[in-house]
Amino acid sequence: GENIIPGLCGFDWPAKMLAKWGEADPRYFVKVLGEFPEHGSNVLVSYPVAYSALNKALCLLPESRLILAVDVARYGDDLSVLLLREKGAADYAPPVVEEEDARLSDEWSDLEDAPEKKKQETSMEIPQYNEELGAIVAKKIARSSITDLTAEVLHIVDEYVGRIEDIAIDVVGVGAGLYDNLEAMKWEEESPLKDIDLWEVNAGESAFDEKTCTNLRAEIHREVKRALEREALLFNDEDIVDQISQMPYKYEPKKGRLLILPKEEFKKKYGRSPDELDALTISYAVRVLRGKRTEPRIRMP
Repeated sequence: GENIIPGLCGFDWPAKMLAKWGEADPRYFVKVLGEFPEHGSNVLVSYPVAYSALNKALCLLPESRLILAVDVARYGDDLSVLLLREKGAADYAPPVVEEEDARLSDEWSDLEDAPEKKKQETSMEIPQYNEELGAIVAKKIARSSITDLTAEVLHIVDEYVGRIEDIAIDVVGVGAGLYDNLEAMKWEEESPLKDIDLWEVNAGESAFDEKTCTNLRAEIHREVKRALEREALLFNDEDIVDQISQMPYKYEPKKGRLLILPKEEFKKKYGRSPDELDALTISYAVRVLRGKRTEPRIRMP
């Protein structure tokens, strides 16, 4: 009943974490019991895979081109998260649409509830990219106004001048105001945004690969999974580890398309919004939306 050694966990800490997380939570397995669960049940990425990508001292390479992703808080206790991700070869390649009968690529084949359907031969090969990409959470802001967020975006653009090629913004709800602010500034003379592409991300809209994903949310979460396994994605935020290793998925009963738990349902189940993970997935939305944008965006004089 006493704390004997200062600096170590308190004697009542394991019980508190059990009450907070529950015995099935991967954080309880790892941080309290000191064990790694072999595999989460119906989760996007297992805890060991997610944890192996964590590097709290991560720095972006000085020559890398970047995407700035902004997940805008909708509710009082949520956070607005600004994340920078290095761009790789897949960010410049054409989007890939998988054949319906081949919807389960190799990285999904080990999941326990995956349909027992053999992958058929397809003429469209999914490109493999073996490169390391870094993503850092640049800022977390609570209860911020759109004006404050606009200023934060411009500050980051100034800090990484000439390196940010894309800004992707969650435009569901209040995020639309941030996008409109930046869009208006983009066409001003001497604007720091003039050479940056702006992207509206609405996770509820249709997927580019409609045969295998229910919506854009499912498709960009799948991109993050692929990046972790094919591109050696690294990130600097432990909250991403917890969120991605708890994010449930399932397949639609009739069409068999991938479905990711909605953000609001995740918050009800786990007590907080997956803001950091959403910012990471928003950065991958550019890969998908680039395929949807069929007309060039021409600046009018």
